[in-house]
Amino acid sequence: NTPHFRFGTVAVMFSSCAGDDGEGSWMPARWNASWWSYWVCCTLVQDVAEQGEETEFDRFLKCKDDDKWVKTTLLQLTCPPDKYFGEFLNKSITGFTEVRQDWSSMPRHWITYHSFTVLDVEEGQMHIILEKKTDRLEIMIGRGSHSRDFMKDFSAMLRVRNQKRCAEMPRQALKPGFLTVQSLLEWIDGPLARNWQPYSLLGANCQHFTETLEEFLRKGPVPPDFGYEKVVEKLTAEIRRSPAAVEDLPEHLLKERSLVLAAVEANPKALQHVPEHFRQDWRVVMTAVSKEGDQLRNAAEAMRSDREVVQAALKSGGSAVLQYASEEIREEMGSDGAQT
Repeated sequence: NTPHFRFGTVAVMFSSCAGDDGEGSWMPARWNASWWSYWVCCTLVQDVAEQGEETEFDRFLKCKDDDKWVKTTLLQLTCPPDKYFGEFLNKSITGFTEVRQDWSSMPRHWITYHSFTVLDVEEGQMHIILEKKTDRLEIMIGRGSHSRDFMKDFSAMLRVRNQKRCAEMPRQALKPGFLTVQSLLEWIDGPLARNWQPYSLLGANCQHFTETLEEFLRKGPVPPDFGYEKVVEKLTAEIRRSPAAVEDLPEHLLKERSLVLAAVEANPKALQHVPEHFRQDWRVVMTAVSKEGDQLRNAAEAMRSDREVVQAALKSGGSAVLQYASEEIREEMGSDGAQT
C-alpha cells in the first residue's frame, strides 16, 4: 500500500547495511566508531526535479500525484551525520509524533505493533524519523515538501510500510530552543550508543526504543555522570598549553565525542593526538580546520576529500593548505585554492 509514491526501477538494495555480519553471533562494540557504521542505517531523502542515475546507494522514486521525484541516499557513516543537516544542525526540534503500525498477523489495537517517531525541525522545515528495526537503529533525514510523506510510506531501507495499519498518536509540541538537532545527535552518539542492546522481544524492541527516545525528547539532555564540566575545564586549560595533553585522558573519557570537540575547540592542534576515528569525524575536523587550516594535514583521507572541510581550511589557513587536500580536490579547486 503506497499512497504517495511508486517505484521506478528499484531492486533489492542496500545489502551492505541489511544483512548478516558473517561472523555468527559476533557483533562490533557499541561505543566506538563502529556504532555508526554497523549499528546505524541512515538514509537522506531529498526532493529532486527529475530522475537521475541510480547507484548502489542512490535510488529515485516518483510521486504519484505530480511529476516530482524523491531521491534517497543510503549514507555510509563513520560518525554522526552532522554534515547532512547543514544550517539545521543548531535548529530546534519543535515537535514529534509517534506512529504505530499493527502487526499484520495480529488483530488491531493489540500491544503487538511496530512504532516509529517523526520529529519536526523548525515546525516542519525538516523531518527526522527514528526507529529500531531488528538490532539496528534506522534514521531518515528529509527536507522538502514530499519528504515527510515519503518517510511515512517507506523505512530507511526502502521497505514499504502498510499505511492501512498505521495510526498516528497525538503530536507532542516542544518549546523552540529546548532541544536542537545537535543535542539529539549527541544523545544518539553517547548515552544511546553506550546502552544499545540487540533486539529482544521482551527487553529491547522497537517500543522500548520509542519510549526511551520520547523520554529524552521531553526531558532534554542530561549531563554525563563523570563530572563533565570539571573535566572539560581542566582539559581545555591543559590542552591550551599542550595539545598532546588529550592523550592523557582515561580511555573511557577519550571515547567521549563531546570532550574531543572541546579539546580541538580549545587547541586545534589536538586533532593530531585524538583517536583515529575522530580524525574522520566531520564535525571534529571542521572545528579544527575552521580555526587552523593547516590541521587539514592531520585529518583522515576522507575528510581531506570533503569539499566543505577543505573550503573551511582554505578560509582560515590560506591557499598553502591546499597541499594537504586530496588530489581530486586540488585539481577541482586549482593550485591557487580558488573555489569553483
